[in-house]
Amino acid sequence: HMDEQRELIQRELNDTLRAEICVAQLVDGAVMEVTLENVSAGHRFPTGASQDRRVWVEVRAFSADTPVYESGVVDDQTAVSDLSDPDLWQLRDFAYGLQGQPVHMFWDIAKLESTTIPGPLTFDRSSPDYFATHVKRRYPGADSTPNQLSVMPDRVSVRVRLRPMGFDVLDDLIASGHLDSALKQRMPTFDITSDGVNTVEWTLEASDDPLRGSKRELAGVLARCVTSVPQQN
Repeated sequence: HMDEQRELIQRELNDTLRAEICVAQLVDGAVMEVTLENVSAGHRFPTGASQDRRVWVEVRAFSADTPVYESGVVDDQTAVSDLSDPDLWQLRDFAYGLQGQPVHMFWDIAKLESTTIPGPLTFDRSSPDYFATHVKRRYPGADSTPNQLSVMPDRVSVRVRLRPMGFDVLDDLIASGHLDSALKQRMPTFDITSDGVNTVEWTLEASDDPLRGSKRELAGVLARCVTSVPQQN
């Protein structure tokens, strides 16, 4: 029943988030912004032991099928914590010990810093609390070097990826003798998708779609946006 269980988990995950990607063309390049909205987790996302979860955002921009920007790209056998990526966006609780060092075991935790997405507080769109479930991240980051793309992409893919437990956590358990190393290979990596592949994908054509496309200000110019969920009038 493992395949059936995984299919049911995937179905639930796919309905959890709404994603939007906006791309603004500048005089000498472009910038992007990803918005994630927690629409159905019922509480914070990710749920459960968020210090053990590993949820991150993969962003890839292309020009004529050639990658011009990548963040959060990691294969299914590599710990996301191993990435050297200044723009990496993780959604989790970061756990630290008394000396400020990263820790994994709950008895070592002295402080938590959360980057999880809050659950819904209201369904009233006129209330400021409505937007508590919306979080945004600019790509490349404003403090990154360079802080913009050198060219305007013609396609941008976004995937929100999830591992129930991080490989770095499992490695600690293996090193202490509390976990069989063979079990690490069984830890799945889920992708929250709207089309079977991506959480959301941006193209100029898709941004003109009356149901999924829109326009708004970004970096002082009008950006074109695409959402994973059709707009409701």
